[in-house]
Amino acid sequence: DFYIIPEKLNIEGIDFFGQKISLENEVGDMQLVGNKFFENFVFTMDWANHKLFLDPIGKIPEDSEFDFPLYLNANFETNKIEIKTGVSEFLKKNKIEKGTTVTMINDIDVSKLTDEEFCEFWTSQWNEIKKKEEVELNISNNGKEKIIIITKQKITA
Repeated sequence: DFYIIPEKLNIEGIDFFGQKISLENEVGDMQLVGNKFFENFVFTMDWANHKLFLDPIGKIPEDSEFDFPLYLNANFETNKIEIKTGVSEFLKKNKIEKGTTVTMINDIDVSKLTDEEFCEFWTSQWNEIKKKEEVELNISNNGKEKIIIITKQKITA
């Protein structure tokens, strides 16, 4: 699977609870705490000493334990929504391969949006759609199209 939510995470003496950690290897051998994690801090970079100082802003909320079995990525160069990765069993069951793109989300055609429409869809409409429990996707790979339903499920560590 592409990420976990550990019960507890300790970074340099700071305890965090329920934060998503990416398990993708597309950035080398590192496992990453999600970018959303840094919204909870004022951070200062000491470039000379290669250090990052994190100053928490209030209580850090836990990430959701429920999410879709697919991770969608907006490619702003091509204006396509790509299936980046997902729960391995779901990918295998639905025969979703690398290079698969999304052409429709619920009844919204996302395959021919202008730059402005694409940005608007991804920054506002998609944020509302992904709050739902179930989403219908038309996906396409190598000219083959099919409809799949993704339903939120519990993400386990």
